[in-house]
Amino acid sequence: MDSERVAPVTAVTPAAVGPLGFRAARGTGGRAALEVLDGDEVIGAHVDTAFTASVLGALRGRGWAVVWGRVERDGEPPAVVFTGPGRRRRATGTPARVVRVGERFWVASASGEHRVATVSDGARAQEWRLGAYGNGAV
Repeated sequence: MDSERVAPVTAVTPAAVGPLGFRAARGTGGRAALEVLDGDEVIGAHVDTAFTASVLGALRGRGWAVVWGRVERDGEPPAVVFTGPGRRRRATGTPARVVRVGERFWVASASGEHRVATVSDGARAQEWRLGAYGNGAV
């Protein structure tokens, strides 16, 4: 990413996202990018392309869960619900707070012990298993 970075998002509270932060940046050719931070260290980067998936990552830690992705072409971030393990998870979901990061990305987070994020753009809903934070997966 180049040196003209945007400050980390402050609308997502550290308690809800654990140690992770997110900030908008610029990638190759000036394309929009999203940096995933662990403290001051960049541990992942996603550059917007025509082939970029709508969900880019999903992690959980002790007491928090986060999922992030690319805003669809209609410009609206999706609705996100986090759920825990077990058969009753669909009925006991926690709606997430979804915030925009720059022009092309979004981040959703929730406090609590969760295992799955359901991401819905109105036309379809997809379930994403949350990876355990600390396994090097971003």
